[in-house]
Amino acid sequence: SKYGDRARVFVGNAERMDLPDASFDAVVEFNALHHIPGWRLTLREISRVLRPGGVFYLQDFLKGMTFPWWSRILSGGRQPVVFTGQELRSAIEEGGLQVTYWKQWREVMLQGRARKP
Repeated sequence: SKYGDRARVFVGNAERMDLPDASFDAVVEFNALHHIPGWRLTLREISRVLRPGGVFYLQDFLKGMTFPWWSRILSGGRQPVVFTGQELRSAIEEGGLQVTYWKQWREVMLQGRARKP
């Protein structure tokens, strides 16, 4: 690939990553966190595997996504969204990351970026 060994992809249990501390420059989450029962633990793991100065990029749905038809399509019939924007932001900060960007569309969806000090 164009980036050779400069980019790595990890697939595994987000709640207990079998990776050393400070092993990634960036972590990207795209509409997945709301499917993970231990999402708070996952955020702590993301902070743990980020190097100092590393960045967490995220986009996800929020608890206020109450369009039943859309929710059924996205979740296979379940309503998996378990957090509000404020709950998610607080958990990110409690995990040791500093939010540097936060764009929220009501309580439906958000995009964010957080940095590990």
